Formats: sequence, C-alpha cells, structure tokens
Amino acid sequence: MKHEFDDIEFALTLLSDGEKPDKASVEEWLRDAEHVELLKTIALLREAYSPADFSRLKQSEKARLMRKIRKTPRRRIYWFAAAASVLLIFSVSLYLLTALGTSRTGDRTLAYHAPARQQAELILSTGETITLGAGALQVENEAETGIVKDSLQKLSYRYAQVKGEEAAEIFNTLVIPVGGLYELELSDGTRVWLNSVSQLRYPVQFAGNERKVYLSGEAYFDVQRDTTRPFIVSSDGMDVRVYGTEFNVTAYEGEPLRTVLVNGKVGMQARSSEEIFLHPGEMGKYHAEAQKIEVQAVNTRLYTAWKDGTFAFNNETIEQIMGRLSRWYDLNVFYANEEVKSQVFDGIIPQVNNVGDILHLIEGTATVRFELKGNTVVVK
Repeated sequence: MKHEFDDIEFALTLLSDGEKPDKASVEEWLRDAEHVELLKTIALLREAYSPADFSRLKQSEKARLMRKIRKTPRRRIYWFAAAASVLLIFSVSLYLLTALGTSRTGDRTLAYHAPARQQAELILSTGETITLGAGALQVENEAETGIVKDSLQKLSYRYAQVKGEEAAEIFNTLVIPVGGLYELELSDGTRVWLNSVSQLRYPVQFAGNERKVYLSGEAYFDVQRDTTRPFIVSSDGMDVRVYGTEFNVTAYEGEPLRTVLVNGKVGMQARSSEEIFLHPGEMGKYHAEAQKIEVQAVNTRLYTAWKDGTFAFNNETIEQIMGRLSRWYDLNVFYANEEVKSQVFDGIIPQVNNVGDILHLIEGTATVRFELKGNTVVVK
C-alpha cells in the first residue's frame, strides 16, 4: 500500500487537536479504503511513541513515517492510542458504514438492528411494578413518596421519604433490560449508572449505620462521601465497602466479580475473609471457587466506557466480546469451533444500533468471520 505525503498529512490533521478539514473533504477522503487503513495505522504508531517523540516524527521524519506505515503488520491493529484519536477513527469509519445503510464484507451483508428497546422497570416496596417510559413521573403510594423521574433516563430519590411514624428501611428494585442504560440518584446523593441486563435493590431512604445496596449485573457508582456511614455494594457473596469514591462493579452471572477503582478508596471482602483494599487504577477480581481476590493495575477507561455509550475491548477474547454484545443486542451466539473463542480483539467502538457495523469492524482487525441472520450469530 502506497501513500502520498499529502495523504499522511491529511491523516495527521484528522488525529490532531487542531482545526479539522471541512466535513465534505473528510467524507471524500475516507471513501478510499486505503485512506481508512492509513488513519488506523498512524493511530497505531502514535501509541508506540510519546507525544513529544511522535510530534518530532511527524514534523521532521515524514519519509521514515512512510516507511514505518508500509512495514506495519496488517494482521492486528491495536487502537488504544489517545482516546480522542481512537474515537475519531471509529466515528469517521462509521460514517461510511451508516451511509451505506448496512455493513458488507465481500458479498455478505451484516445487518441486524437491535430490537425495540424495552423500558426499565421500577419495583416498589409494595410489589407494584412501574414501567419507566420517556415522560416525567412522580411516584407516591401508601409506603413511600417523593420518587421523581425526569424526562430523561434518570430516577431520583433525593427527596424520597418513607411514610409512617418510624422511618423503616424499605427497598425498591430498578431492573434494566437488554440494551438499556439508566441513571439513578439515591437518597444520599450517590449517583449510579446501571448497564444492560442489570438490577439494583436499594433502600428508599438509608437507615442505620451503613448504606447497603444489592447489585446483579454491572453498575458505575459515584458515592457521596459520609464518614459515619460506609457505602456497601453486595453481590453474590462479595461486599465492596466504599469510602467516598468512583468505581465500577461487574457482577454478571457466570463471570468473576470485578471492581475497578477510578478514584478514592474501596475494600473488597468475601464472606469469612480479610478485606482487600484497592488503589485508584486497580481492579480486584473475585474468584468464587477459590475464595480469592486478585488485584491488578488496569486502564479504568476500558471498564467504564459503557456508561458513555461505548464498547471498549482490551485483549479480550471473542467469547468475552460476544457475551457483552449479547447482553446489549439480545443475540444468540454459536461458534464453528472451540479455537475461534480464544481469538482476541482490541478496540473502542460506539454502541450503534446496528450490531452488524460492530461485527464488521471486529472482522477488519481480528481473524474471525461472522454470519448474522436475525439475532443469531455464527462465529468462524
């Protein structure tokens, strides 16, 4: 693949923080598939250099840059350069995909749009279930009052109260369906983002000397600091004790429970074991069978991107990736053989409506092929 200096300069301009070319010029340039590959490759090179070194490279060594582009292996492309650059690559690539209406690989068409989004449900302490539609809502019954839903995907308990003489701790449950994403504000001001196929059980008002909620699925927490009452997330035999912080908890059935700490301080504790503390930028993974918590340093962005409408994959197997996509798009997944499950992929991809667009992008950099019919995917 050969590129002119002007093409390299254009790609560098797109990846820079400065003024971008007009939309028509970008669209025209990206209609050439080799230009798209060039953009991806430069992002790969950008990852390998420090910002200062990359700046010197692009300013004074264009010839060397061209040689590197030509020699860069095409088998796998790692897309974790600066997050803004990576997201730009996918956004402009998706322009081409959506402009065509479907994603094509050879003569195959990958086109399956997510099913009509189901709506989140709120289960009250009385057992009544309320469907949370698009409009505003205020909840009041014989047991509780002051629960407010605005016109967006947000439910607030900031002014919620329990009726009766004694402020007993009564619980509600928020249920998020396939493809859903919902924000919840608890009575203490703590904010929670719930991912697809998740449930959170929580008090209408916190009482006693601790604030405890129960999670199934995945949630991102921004906890309101309260030194007198620790915040605890309980899930499947594991408690995450919080001391005023931001963190992500993944607790889907069949997967190890993971806690990723963005900032602050949390402690993970399985029943009858000592508490393990995490530092910002660390992930604690709980292995239930061994009753062991494994701690490792991670890029927290990879584990929290979902709340901003993005899939982020870091050296994940196709089996892990398809598990995540299944929860979002309600897919049935079959594998042509066991070996294909272990293929890995890195990337950041917007949560677009057409899963075919996502599968197309994965095919471009991983040694797998997808056959999609309805909501059934065969991976080869």
